[in-house]
Amino acid sequence: MQRGDSNPKADIVFSAVVILFSATIYVASMDLPPAYWEPLGSAALPQGISVIMALLALFVMVRAIRALKTHAVPARTQQEFQRRPKAAVGMFVLCVGYVGVMDLGILGFVEATVVFLVLLGLLFTRAQRKHIPWIVGFALVIAVGNFLVFTRFLYIDLPVTEWLWGGV
Repeated sequence: MQRGDSNPKADIVFSAVVILFSATIYVASMDLPPAYWEPLGSAALPQGISVIMALLALFVMVRAIRALKTHAVPARTQQEFQRRPKAAVGMFVLCVGYVGVMDLGILGFVEATVVFLVLLGLLFTRAQRKHIPWIVGFALVIAVGNFLVFTRFLYIDLPVTEWLWGGV
């Protein structure tokens, strides 16, 4: 993380904002009603995610505080990355499309997630052939893994493609 290309002050501010956001989500989720059928209840997921976010932000903040002592302003002020506004617009369109195809019942969660992650990976890697097997594998693992966690462990129904699987 601290290779000289990071700004510890910005990391501290960002971490503080994430911790405050996480605390807000945690407190707001305490008002959710208890579950009748699910073992964990509807508040467990937002509370768990907010705790994880806060812990990770705290980790970043501690590293940034330690790095403040050795941080020097970089000699080069020129940005070392290339701006890609078309990629940002593409990501937004993909996100809207991802939600849209599930909402309209065109694709289920697994299929939509695989397509979304593969297209997003191709967009960000500029469709380099050497990355395609890794992108597809990652998309399959994430889609199937999340589907199983949500449906089998958290008892949350996700969209399923009836026309594709025949009601399986």
